[in-house]
Amino acid sequence: MAKKTYQHADFLKTKKMRTISLIFALLLVITCKAQVTNTSSCDTIKKQNEEVIHNLVEKMPEFPGGKDALNQFIKENLRYPEEAAIKKNQGTVVVVQFAVMKDGSVDKVSVYVKAHPELDEEAVRVVKMMPKWKPGKINGKEVNSYYIIPVTF
Repeated sequence: MAKKTYQHADFLKTKKMRTISLIFALLLVITCKAQVTNTSSCDTIKKQNEEVIHNLVEKMPEFPGGKDALNQFIKENLRYPEEAAIKKNQGTVVVVQFAVMKDGSVDKVSVYVKAHPELDEEAVRVVKMMPKWKPGKINGKEVNSYYIIPVTF
C-alpha cells in the first residue's frame, strides 16, 4: 500500500509539473504574440506600443520610386564637406539608421557606422531632407520601423 501511495505522489508531481510547464508555455506564446502584433486589451499598453519602432517587419519601408530613386536623391543632395575633401576621405561609407514612421516621415536619424564627423553630419542632413516614405507593414497594418542605408562619399 505504501508503494502505491509513493507512485501516486510521483504521478501527481509529474502531472503538476506538466500543468505548470503548459501554463508557462501558454504565457510565453501569448506574450510573444502580443509583442509581435502589438495588441493588448489594456489601453495604457496600446498607447505605449504606438511608439514602438520595429526592427523587423513583414513589408519593409520603401522610398517613393524605389531604390534607384533613393540613390538618385542621395546623389543629388549630398555635398562633399570641404575638410573631408582636403583630407581625401574619398569613398568613405557612413551607415545611417533612421525610423520610417507610420505616416511615412523620417525620424530618429543617427549614424550607425561612423566615418568622419563632417561626413557623418552630412549623411544625417541628407537623410533628414528625405520626402515621406511608404511605411513598413506588419499584418497589413502600417507600423513604425527602422531602416538602414549606406551613404558613400
